[in-house]
Amino acid sequence: MKKPSVMLVDDQLSSLIALEQHFEDLNVTIKKKTSASDALEELLKEKVHCIVVDYAMPDMNGMEFMKIVKGDPELKHIPILLVTGKVFSSNQAVQALQIGAYDYMTKPVNICIIKSKIELMVNYAVSQQNFEYLFSLCRKTLTDQQMADLVEPLSGFNQDLME
Repeated sequence: MKKPSVMLVDDQLSSLIALEQHFEDLNVTIKKKTSASDALEELLKEKVHCIVVDYAMPDMNGMEFMKIVKGDPELKHIPILLVTGKVFSSNQAVQALQIGAYDYMTKPVNICIIKSKIELMVNYAVSQQNFEYLFSLCRKTLTDQQMADLVEPLSGFNQDLME
C-alpha cells in the first residue's frame, strides 16, 4: 500500500519547504504547490488524502479554493486545513468551516498541533477509503447473492421446460 499523500498549497515556497521538513516523520508523501490553480490541476490528475492551504494567495484565496474542491463530487471528501497569517474574525472562521474546512489555524503555526491535525485528517481519509472499499465489496456480494437467488428458480423453471 502506498503512503498517504498530503498537498501543501502556499504561494511562499519557503513556507512549503519549511513545513515539508517538519513533516518528514509523518510517513506521508508531500506534494507542494505554489498556487491554488496548480493545486486544482494536480488534484484532477491524482487525489490526495488531505490538503493544507494558505488563505492569502495571489491567484485565488484559500476560501475560493475550498469552494471549488468541496463543489467537486470527486474531491469534496478530501479534508482541508486552512492556514492564515491574517487575524480571522469569528465570522470568517465560521464561513471557512461552513464551506467545508476540516479546521483552520493561524500563522505562525504550532508544528506539533499542525502535525497532529494532519495525522487526524489522513487517518480520517484512509478510514473513509477503507469504508468505501468494504461497502463496494458488500454491495457486490449482495448483488451476487441476489443474482444467485434469481438464477436458482429460473434454472429450475428451465429444467421443467426441457422435460
